[in-house]
Amino acid sequence: MTRKISKGPDLTELQLQNVSQEHLLVSRNFCFGAAATCLIILLALIPTGARPLALQISVISASFALPLWILMGGVFELYFYLGKRSYPHLRSIQMRFRLFSLGYALAGVGLFTAAGGVIWYLEPEASYAFAASVVIAVLVAAGFQVSLTIWWPGDGGSADSERDE
Repeated sequence: MTRKISKGPDLTELQLQNVSQEHLLVSRNFCFGAAATCLIILLALIPTGARPLALQISVISASFALPLWILMGGVFELYFYLGKRSYPHLRSIQMRFRLFSLGYALAGVGLFTAAGGVIWYLEPEASYAFAASVVIAVLVAAGFQVSLTIWWPGDGGSADSERDE
């Protein structure tokens, strides 16, 4: 018996095609949870006066990231409210770049910098461990995505040989 290998959708296309109400709720909740974290950092630092440099960095970073997280959560909420008819707009290249790539990157850096500043203030050596773990986590996540993309059927990966048609 001969195995035919057919090209399936590539991983990025599949991820974009599988937008659902559940996906939008999880994304919205993630964004609002990150916004809440920024708000907690700000509210915890207000009584201190935040004069040390580490705390000033935290306040500035959390203040920068908070509106971005709220904006992205609101966008996901709007797509959730509008339903399936809005999904093609969500899948567009402009939204992928503007919302996902740029928004998550800027807001994520702001949140991690805010947390890092608080950790730096409390224990400078711990902030080095935090920064190293963030870098390692980003590298592992990127490596996982590359590995999955290489393996994924349709991208010419090894999973192609595991499929029969």
